[in-house]
Amino acid sequence: MLLNDDTIVPHGWLEGLCRGLEDKTVGLLGPVTNRSGDEAQIEVEYNTYAGLLRFARKRRRSHRDRTRDLHMLTMFCLAFRRDLYERVGPLDEQFEVGMFEDDDYAVRVRAAGYRVVCADALFVHHFGATSLGKLAAAGEYGTLFDVNKKRFEQKWQVTWMPRRREPGPAYAALIERIRETVAQSVPPNATVAVISRGDDAVLELPHCRTRHFPGLDDGSYAGYNPRDSEEAIRFLAQACRQGASFLVVPQTARWWLEHYDAFAAHLHATARVIVASDACTMFELAQSNQR
Repeated sequence: MLLNDDTIVPHGWLEGLCRGLEDKTVGLLGPVTNRSGDEAQIEVEYNTYAGLLRFARKRRRSHRDRTRDLHMLTMFCLAFRRDLYERVGPLDEQFEVGMFEDDDYAVRVRAAGYRVVCADALFVHHFGATSLGKLAAAGEYGTLFDVNKKRFEQKWQVTWMPRRREPGPAYAALIERIRETVAQSVPPNATVAVISRGDDAVLELPHCRTRHFPGLDDGSYAGYNPRDSEEAIRFLAQACRQGASFLVVPQTARWWLEHYDAFAAHLHATARVIVASDACTMFELAQSNQR
């Protein structure tokens, strides 16, 4: 087992993973979780430890032996047999600090003839962003992400594609409410920046041009959260220079306005709140944000 220390495991998790590995075609086996940023992430309905245990029991009953073959599994919680390890070998240490070594290992396992499988009935809570959060806070996440991405692509001669989680009903409903809000509040052909965490679905807004925030010059996702408010303000100026006249803060990203307190103060001083709903907060940006 590989198991991060920022997890909470419910009863029966280990026994369930061991049973899944009795299938000799399975090489890597992992649970579903609340936070992984990929296809193993699901929506949850708890906010206490007791609620987590109830949710995990309900999940085991409703999904039983259901599994899915995935391209890769994030290594916050991963089970495999010793014979697989002896055949495939250890992690490739050229991938530093926790990015792309799991993608790489999944490729190696599939090349050895094994499956990479998610056990839909087994749930493990993952807090996430402990080691990587420190990198983001130090402003090093984006640089290391790009370096490891290039290493992965050069090693396997492929173009790496992110694995997005399937949206659940609550998230899909949130996106729809954001779309309705933008349609009612933004003039046609306006450019809208959206705090997106790289999710392209959030950018599918009606009658307007959209860009990820924080983003690169071409509007694509920067790949990481700002180090601090000062960097967030620089991203805002960049978005404005690229034509953004509105900023959408989805309900799932409202923590930005607390965590980046100087950025929030800058927004309230230089922009106008035109929407504050349960779906999102939307700012109309002033040209002074370009500086």
